[in-house]
Amino acid sequence: MPSAFAVAPPVWLAGEPFDAELLQGELRDALSGEGRKVEALSEAPTPECAEDIACLTRLGEERGFDTLVVTRLARLGPTTLLRLQSVDVGLGAMDHTIQSVIEDTDDARLARSLRDTAQRFARLYAPAPPWYRRPMVIAAGVVGVAAVLTTVLLLTRDSEPEPRTVTPP
Repeated sequence: MPSAFAVAPPVWLAGEPFDAELLQGELRDALSGEGRKVEALSEAPTPECAEDIACLTRLGEERGFDTLVVTRLARLGPTTLLRLQSVDVGLGAMDHTIQSVIEDTDDARLARSLRDTAQRFARLYAPAPPWYRRPMVIAAGVVGVAAVLTTVLLLTRDSEPEPRTVTPP
């Protein structure tokens, strides 16, 4: 599980730029936590570098990060394409990609969509729950308790019921 993330400023491939600090901040906030080091880079990679894994790997290595997160946006009329990608710097390979298409884009809708997409992206790096919180372990525990209770009830029950005598009045 990576522990040090570099979040690059967004790269606009087409259309008018949006508030880069807001976009970068949403992503940084979503990835923060679980003892992870998250740093916002001051310079965005060039559009050419944003498409080149080797260039992004070098960028992450130079700054000593495990993972480099790149945001690419393209606005075509009222529609905006938002793509978040992470590069595993140690492997020099693309790690995860999440893409969203935002219709009738305005600044508020784009910010909301980025926040939602950043949170989905951060969940990809969430640690696994401890073994005792996994659904299969919980189900096995419930079945075990039910088996023990059933066995105790069957063993403590009398095998023959006492006869009842009813006397008429």
